[in-house]
Amino acid sequence: MPLFLSSNQNHTCTTSHALVLAQSADPEIQQQQKLQLWAVDMASTPPVPSKAALNALRGVLLTTSCSVAFLAEERRRRLKIARAAIDNARKLHTVKSNRGAVALSESWDDRLADLGGDVLSLPAGSRPRSSFRRRRRGDASTLLANESGLDANGGASSDQLEAQRGGSAGVEQRDGEGAQISNFGLDAVKLILPLADSRLPDLSIMSLAASTLPIFPHNTKETGAHKVGNGVESRVKVTEMDKVARLEQLVKELEMSQSSRTLTAEMVDAAVAELENISTSKPTTPGVSSLVKSSGLRLLRLTVNSDTTKTINVLAALFPHFKDSLQLLSPLTKWLWEKKDKKEFERLLQFLSDTKQSRFWMQGMTIYRVLSGFDEVLGSFKDVKHLYRLLQSAGLYQAIAVPSNIEYKIRRLMVSKALKAGDDAFAQEEMGHLLNLDADAARADVKLQSRLIVREAALGHWEAVRKSIEALEDAGNAKPSDLRYMIGKITDVFVQTCSSEGLEALLRRFVRSYNIPLRSRWVNLVLDQYASRHDLDSMFSWLQFCRDAGFKMDDSFVQRFYAGCRKYWSFSNKHITNLHQTLRELAPAASKLTPSKFAGKVLNDAPPASLDSDRWVSEADAFECMEWLSAQNDWDRVCEAYSRLLSSGMNISVRCLRLAVLGHLKRPNGSIDAAAALIDDARGRGYDVTEALTPLLLARLENGDDAGELIKQALRRGSRVHDSVYNKAAQMLSAKGDLHGAATMCEVAARENGNGELLYSEYNFSNLVFAYTGSASYGALKSILAKFTSEVQWWRGSRACKESIKLAMKTTAMRAVVDARDKNDHRDALFKLDEALIHVKKCRSTREDRRAVTEAFIRVVRPAVAEGEQQQQQQQQDAADGRRVNLGTGEEPALEMAEAKPFQRSVMGVRQGLAAVGEA
Repeated sequence: MPLFLSSNQNHTCTTSHALVLAQSADPEIQQQQKLQLWAVDMASTPPVPSKAALNALRGVLLTTSCSVAFLAEERRRRLKIARAAIDNARKLHTVKSNRGAVALSESWDDRLADLGGDVLSLPAGSRPRSSFRRRRRGDASTLLANESGLDANGGASSDQLEAQRGGSAGVEQRDGEGAQISNFGLDAVKLILPLADSRLPDLSIMSLAASTLPIFPHNTKETGAHKVGNGVESRVKVTEMDKVARLEQLVKELEMSQSSRTLTAEMVDAAVAELENISTSKPTTPGVSSLVKSSGLRLLRLTVNSDTTKTINVLAALFPHFKDSLQLLSPLTKWLWEKKDKKEFERLLQFLSDTKQSRFWMQGMTIYRVLSGFDEVLGSFKDVKHLYRLLQSAGLYQAIAVPSNIEYKIRRLMVSKALKAGDDAFAQEEMGHLLNLDADAARADVKLQSRLIVREAALGHWEAVRKSIEALEDAGNAKPSDLRYMIGKITDVFVQTCSSEGLEALLRRFVRSYNIPLRSRWVNLVLDQYASRHDLDSMFSWLQFCRDAGFKMDDSFVQRFYAGCRKYWSFSNKHITNLHQTLRELAPAASKLTPSKFAGKVLNDAPPASLDSDRWVSEADAFECMEWLSAQNDWDRVCEAYSRLLSSGMNISVRCLRLAVLGHLKRPNGSIDAAAALIDDARGRGYDVTEALTPLLLARLENGDDAGELIKQALRRGSRVHDSVYNKAAQMLSAKGDLHGAATMCEVAARENGNGELLYSEYNFSNLVFAYTGSASYGALKSILAKFTSEVQWWRGSRACKESIKLAMKTTAMRAVVDARDKNDHRDALFKLDEALIHVKKCRSTREDRRAVTEAFIRVVRPAVAEGEQQQQQQQQDAADGRRVNLGTGEEPALEMAEAKPFQRSVMGVRQGLAAVGEA
C-alpha cells in the first residue's frame, strides 16, 4: 500500500514541475529551477525496505508461530501428567481401602500408570494446531476436570457442584474454574500422601508437581452426563482391580503354603474360581490383562506341581488373555515334560483338539510350533525326542488325529532335527513314516533331500551321495540356488572328513555341472597340496581352472600365495618383493598391500592411549596395552594389566591370557604356579586355553617335570598340545636316555596332530630317526626311511632332516666298524640313510624352481590384469562417447584364455632343463 501512495505522489509532483517550468522564460532561471525541483524530488522519494528488514520480519513471524505451537504442546504434556497422576491415586486408594496398604502396596509399586517417554522430555517438534486438535484438547480438559471432581468414593465434590450451579458467563464462571483447578490439586495430594511416606515418595512429588499445572475445563450442558459416565467407569475399574488384587493375594498365599507344605485343595479351588470369575468379565484394560497373565501363569505352575486336575481349568481361563497361545503352551509343556506325566499330556491333547479350542489348536499346527522351538528351551535334541515320544504315547496321530499335511510337517521337522543332531536311527524311522504319508512329496522335497544327502556325505557314503544327487536332478523341480547351497555343504563336509587329494576332482565336477562359486579355502587347500609336493604343473593348471571359473584373485589371495611361496619354495623377502613389483607394473591397482612378511600391526615406541586402564572400553584396548608392554619387556606391568582386565568385568580373550601367562613366566620373580592358576581360571570360565597352554608346558618341561605325565594330563583335560611341545618332550626324553619313551611320544604326536601319520612333520621324523638309531632299532628305522623317500614333500628337504640323517649315518658307521658281528645290519641301515640324504637334496627347492613359479604365476595373473585394463579403457571410451555397453558380452576373455596356455610349455621346458642338468 505505501508503494502505491508514493507512486501517486511522484506523479503529482512531476505535473506541478512541468507547470512551473512552463511559466519561466529565462533559460538560466529555468536551469536553476530544474536543479531545485530535482532536489525536492529526491528528498520526497520514500526509501524501499531492505532485505535484512524483510528477513527480520519473517523471523519474528516464525518465532511467534513456533512459540504458540510449543505452548500448545506443553499444555498437552501437562494434561497427560495430571491425568496419569489421578489414575495412580485412584488405584492406590482403591487398594488401600479394600485390602490394606501394608499387605498389597508392594505388589502395585511397579504397576502404576506409565507416563510415556515423550511426556517428561521436551517435544521434538510441534504440528499445526488444527480445529480437530483444538476440539480434542477441549474434550480432554473437560474429562480431566470432571475426573478431578470425583472424591475417593467415586462421588462429586461440593466445590464442583457449586461451580456447576454458577455456570453463567463472566466473573462467576472464572471463579468456578479456579475452584476446580485448586480442588484438583488438593484431591491428588489427599489421595497420594497417605502412602507417600512408606511406599512411593517419588510419586507424591510427581503428583504435587502435577497439581500446580494450569487446566481450563469447559462447563457445558453435557458436563453432567459426562460426569455420570465417568463415575460408572470408575466404579467398574475399582471392581476389576479389586478382583485382580484378590487373585494376586490368593496366589501369594498359595506360594507361601506350598513352600511350607500346608497347601490344601480348597485354597487351589478358591484361586481357580477367582481366575475364572475374572475371565468371565473379560477385562479390556491392558494393564489389568497383563496382571492377570502374570498371576495366572504362577497359578498354572502351582496346579501342575500340586493338583494336575485343575490344570485344564486354569488353562481354559487363561487362553482369552493371550493373543498367541504359544506363550502359554510353551511353559506348560516344559513343566509337564519335567514331570514326565503321560496322563496329563493326554488331557492336554484332548482339551486342545476339542472343537471349542479350534482357534488355538489350528488343526495340530500348535504341536508343530511347540516342537520347532523346544530344542532351544530344553537344550538338546534328546529331550525334544523324549517329549515327542510322550506326545505320541498320549495319543498323537492315533486318538488325537491331525490332517495328513500337518502330520507330514511335524514328522519332517523331527527328521531335520534328528539329522542335525546325528540321530540317524530316529531320522530313518520318521523318514519311513513320511514315505508312507506321501512318497512323491518326500522325494521331491529339495530341502529335506539336501539334508539327507549332506548327512550321507558326513558318514562317508559318497556313492549314495552321487546317486541321491542324480535322483534329485532327474526330479526336475530343484532350483539351481538350492543345488548350489547343497553342493557347498557337501564340499565342506568332504574337506573336513576326507583328504584334499580328491578335492580337486570333486570341485572340477561340481563347477562344470552346477556352476558353484569357488571359495578361497577350497582353492588354497588344493594349491597347498600341490605346492607341498613341488608339483608345479598341477598347481598352476588348477590355478588356471579357478581363474576361468570366475575365481577372483584379490589382495588376500595374493598375500596368501606369497606366504605359500615362502613356506614351500623358500622364497626370500627379495624374491617376494620382485614378484610383487612385477605385479604392480602389470596393474598398479592390482595389489595395494605390502608384500612384507610382517604385514601386521607395527608397534611404535610411543605409548598408546590405552596404557591407562581408565580409558579401556573393550578387550581390544586391554590387549593393545598388554601387547605394547610385552614389546617393552615390561612383564610386571603386563601381569598388572591382566589383573585390571579381570577386575573390570570385561570379557577376557585367549590372546590376553597368553600374554599374561608369558608375563608370569618371564617376570623376575615369576612362578609357574601363578601362570598355571591363570590357565585353570580361564578353563573354568569355558575358554579354549590351547594357545596360552603352550608356553606353560614348555616352561614345565624345561623345569624338569615328567614329560609323559605332563602330556597325559593336558590331553586328559581336553586340550590340544602344540607340535613344539611334543618336539621338546621327545628331545628331553632322548637326552635322559629314554629312547623308547621318545619314540612313544612321537607316536602320540602323530596320533593327535598328524592323523596317525608318523611322518607328518620334520621334527617328528628327526626325533624318530634319533630314537631308532640310538636304540639300534634298524627295522623301524628302515620302515620310516622307506616312507620318507617314497614321495616328495617340502619339509623333507629341511635342514633338520638333513642333520638328523647325517648324525644317524655317523652313528651307524661307527657301529659297523666296532661291531663286526652285525656288520651287515649296520651296512644296510647306512645304505638306507644315504638314500634318504639324497632324497633330502631332491626335495629342496632351487633357484630354477623359484623362477618357474614366478613366471607361471605372472602368466596366470596377466590375463586377468589385461582384462581389467581393457574393461577400464572401454568404460572410459563409452563415457566419452555417451554410450553404455554391456562389458560382460565381450569376447576378450576367450582370447586371453587361448593366450594363457603357453605357461605349461614353459614350465615343462624348465623341468626338462633341470633333468638334463641332473643327468650331466
